[in-house]
Amino acid sequence: MAWRRNKVRELLTRGYVQYEIANTLHISQPTISRDIHYIQKELRKKKANYGERLFEVYYNSLQGWMKS
Repeated sequence: MAWRRNKVRELLTRGYVQYEIANTLHISQPTISRDIHYIQKELRKKKANYGERLFEVYYNSLQGWMKS
């Protein structure tokens, strides 16, 4: 499944549309649609957590600096 989603992501970035991806990978278009939805959901999660991770890295670096 991970391989397929990575391949779908790759083909999307190359400009393929759903039916082209489905034909290329010999997978049904509804499956491709679900994979695209999953990929978009994961990207939204990463964007939402980016600020939290950035603050955590900054805070930890400050703590290391203050101990010096």
